[in-house]
Amino acid sequence: MRILHSFTMEELNRISPHHRRITDAEKDKRNKIRTEICIQINAGVYDDSWLTKKTIKGNSVIAPTTPEISIVYTKIYKDLSRIYKIKQADRTQIIKQVVGLCKDENKGYISKADIQSFYESIPAIEQLEKMNSDGRIGVITYNFLQWTIKKCAELGVSGLPRGISFSPVFAELYLRNFDRSMIENDSVYYYARFVDDILIFHTKDFVDFETFVNGQLPGNLNLKSAKTVANIATPLVGEIQYLGYKIRQIDDRIFVQLADSKEEKFKRKILASIICYKIEKRPRLLEKRIRFITANYPRKYRRNGDLLAGIYYNYPMLSPGALKQIDSFLHEKINSIIDWAQKHTPDKVEALNKIKRYSFSMGWEKRIVYKLSLASITDIRKAWRYE
Repeated sequence: MRILHSFTMEELNRISPHHRRITDAEKDKRNKIRTEICIQINAGVYDDSWLTKKTIKGNSVIAPTTPEISIVYTKIYKDLSRIYKIKQADRTQIIKQVVGLCKDENKGYISKADIQSFYESIPAIEQLEKMNSDGRIGVITYNFLQWTIKKCAELGVSGLPRGISFSPVFAELYLRNFDRSMIENDSVYYYARFVDDILIFHTKDFVDFETFVNGQLPGNLNLKSAKTVANIATPLVGEIQYLGYKIRQIDDRIFVQLADSKEEKFKRKILASIICYKIEKRPRLLEKRIRFITANYPRKYRRNGDLLAGIYYNYPMLSPGALKQIDSFLHEKINSIIDWAQKHTPDKVEALNKIKRYSFSMGWEKRIVYKLSLASITDIRKAWRYE
């Protein structure tokens, strides 16, 4: 199978249809813009303004500047995923398997590691040329991807660009042989990789696990020494933290809770929300922020069902009672702001008392979903600058 055809407005509309009714005039305007973009790409005429660089959490991220360009990259991602049979790992399924293995009484070892500067260390042009040589990428797609990678380099982004949807496919292809070598190793009886996070269950005590894995990794990829944890004995006695979860043994049972880093992140959001209230003195906005972080919300609206995110949908594998500790922290901080308000904003105390009804446990157990406007979410997230 090969990507042969040029880009068309009809294809872009199939990738990103409107989920609300639009007028004929809006539809004509949309189709005109998408047609013009397709004509340009098919002719090899690219606009430097299509991409920009941003810094998010210390990482350089490339962002398409228009919805149409973003849709083009999404189409390329879908085409490449289909042609190369790439399926992104399922985080929840991995954790489910890991929990099951931690309950296993067979003796062995667990080792986990992160790959250093993952996307930045993958040679994007080299991988593109390899894909082109196997005859599966058409000329138009190849030329556009080549321009994209060179443009990202001009913007100061090396390797695979974060923020562009085709990068995960390139990364999976680049590591395909590594994954196979780990799975086929006689000492390994379970192997998982979620992007750059690796977890292995093995029968052999690796004397130097980091050297072993680095020897299998392609190109300039290496493990982060500081995050490599090797040869944890099984059945699990202590704990492992992986993909946002902390898995540990408590009284002969496996207990799954939030990873320390995730719990700290929620605490910072709670504190940031409290700080904002003291500045803004808007109890309703504080309530929205607490409700947002303790419940769930649609991350993307789709015709066949919304894509949901939040405390349950991001962490469905938690054990019952796993959120008691973060709930205690939340209610301690809510009580503290009520005490503060009694002195500084006594007319707001009644409204602040209503916030006591929210909890992470309730949002998780009842899978509560709130629908919020984009403007509301933007307003809520303004507090996170105080994290």
